[in-house]
Amino acid sequence: MKIVRAFLLPPKRKPRESPPIAAPVPRPFDFGFTERRPLVPLPAVMMFLDRSANEVIEQLAKKEGQAEGREEGRKEGARAELLTAIRALLKDKFGASGTRLMEKVKSVEDLARLRDLLRAVAKADSLQEIRDQIHS
Repeated sequence: MKIVRAFLLPPKRKPRESPPIAAPVPRPFDFGFTERRPLVPLPAVMMFLDRSANEVIEQLAKKEGQAEGREEGRKEGARAELLTAIRALLKDKFGASGTRLMEKVKSVEDLARLRDLLRAVAKADSLQEIRDQIHS
């Protein structure tokens, strides 16, 4: 009897078929330049949406206006939160005389100045320090 080395190989399998990779489909009116999506010419957009040039331009302008409105809303919300925090600190630290300063505080529009004012109120020992911060 002869001994022979046999190399056992796993059975051959069919390679798995991977699903085809699809390009990302843009949402309607979400046209713009990104790394994955180049700028799209207006005639192509018109053909894709089956709309006239004026309708497409109006829709794009509307979307841009909505984005600006959202940003403005975020700023207004941040300002309201800062004013609420400043009012609470003034009331806790200085009572009713502190809350009388809120009219002057409300006149400040800049968010960065309001943040600085909030830090100043937290550190202040007198109302005069806060008044000085408001007028600076």
